[in-house]
Amino acid sequence: MAQEKVTGLRVISGAYGTLRVDNQDIAEVTAVTADVEITREDVQWGLGVDSKITAVKGSGTITVDKVYSRFNDVYEELLKGKDKRFDLYLKNADPDAVNGQIETINIPAAWLNKLPLGFGEKASKQTREYDFGFNPMETSFADKIK
Repeated sequence: MAQEKVTGLRVISGAYGTLRVDNQDIAEVTAVTADVEITREDVQWGLGVDSKITAVKGSGTITVDKVYSRFNDVYEELLKGKDKRFDLYLKNADPDAVNGQIETINIPAAWLNKLPLGFGEKASKQTREYDFGFNPMETSFADKIK
């Protein structure tokens, strides 16, 4: 079976996601970054020095359009010392993807590192950007583009 020649239209564009707290959607994600930091230690191997992974740590940012005040509940819980966790579900569903496939990523039990309270600019769309952390060992790809 011959493989299809890949052209520019196959490059994935667009993504969206939802952020859930206590099994309730509280925000639609309009942009996200999620990175895995790899911690390594040097390992002497003969006379040379090699490297070994000792830990992985996840962090990122979420941008949401301001529609509701649902993050106020998270803020109020934070002030009580409660560490509210959230689940992040991200999806790439570009109709031009190879064979119309989709990619989904689940990041469960993520935590906030920064909770912005501010407003925005006059006559501009309101957005909020949240810094978060996560355990990469719990993250999964439910669907993959092959």
